[in-house]
Formats: sequence, structure tokens, C-alpha cells
Amino acid sequence: MSDVLRLVALNAGIAGVGALAVVTLGLRGSRTLVPTIAGLAPAVGLALVGLAATVGAMLGVDVTPAAAAILASLVLLGLLLVARGRSTAPRLRPVGSGLAGRAVEAIALVLLAGLSLTMLRYAAATALDQWDGWAVWGVKAQALYVAGDVWSPVFTEPEYVMHQQGYPVLLPALEALSAGALGRFDPD
Repeated sequence: MSDVLRLVALNAGIAGVGALAVVTLGLRGSRTLVPTIAGLAPAVGLALVGLAATVGAMLGVDVTPAAAAILASLVLLGLLLVARGRSTAPRLRPVGSGLAGRAVEAIALVLLAGLSLTMLRYAAATALDQWDGWAVWGVKAQALYVAGDVWSPVFTEPEYVMHQQGYPVLLPALEALSAGALGRFDPD
């Protein structure tokens, strides 16, 4: 399988987890909400899977796609149990179909497009060969990929203090998941 297909499969799985989380937490209803769920799914999935991988790494669980899938499934199960206990799930209603509803949808789409372009610009600007990527989160991502958790020397030894040991593990964990999907750490 090519690298592109592996990364697409990883991202599709992450978006699937996000969609399940959004639906589990109560965003259900008519077919008109499907675009909303699809729009929220990647961000919610990245947050949920990234946090699951981060907490797993802190507990000594290797940061791999399989382990992250198991941990995310446990989180989804917990969300389902919490949602089942509620008597009524919050429901969103689609915006009206009149001129005002279409105007609101158009404005929201323009804002979302702007936010997406800004996120892409930041993602493109923080490559591993830049200082922050090379010296901070890239080192931690490679350590998570190789050692599996946050108990390796990169995270615990004073020799690595210049790599900002207090830096959050979320981005390195997501990068380590990508490396796990590829089967190698790619510094490019």
C-alpha cells in the first residue's frame, strides 16, 4: 500500500471516530445535518484520537494506530454510556430554507473556508525542518514512534531539556500515529 493510501486510511479512521463521537453526543436528526457532522468529524476525531494517544502514552501504552484505535473505541464507549444516561439528547435544527437561512449558511461556509485556509497555512509553515518542528515536537514524535510512550529518555532525562520537556505531547502523538501508519518516521 502506498504512503498516500496509508495516510488517507488513517485520516478516514480519525474522521470516522469524530463522526461517531458527534453523533453519540447528540447531533442527530435529519439528513440536512449530514454536512455539519461531516464538517465537525475531522476536528473532533483529531482531538479525540490525539488525546487518547497522548493519555495512552502517559500510561505506557505505545502510540500506534492500533493502540489509538482501541483507546478511541474505549472513549467512544464511555461517551455512549454517558449519552445513554441522559433523558434527552440536545438536537440541532437546520437553518431555515429561506433567504435568511441561505445567507447564514453562506457566511458560515466562508468563515469555515477562511479558517481551513489559515490552518493549512500554519500546517505548511511548521515543517519538521523548521526550528519548532526539528528541535521540539519532531524529536518527541520520533521518540514516541520509536519508544512508544513518554517514559523514554527524550521525555525524562535532563540532557534533553533544550527540547522543551514541558511541550504538550498532542502534536507529537499525532505525528507518531502518522509514522506508525507509514511504518517509518519520515522527517520530511
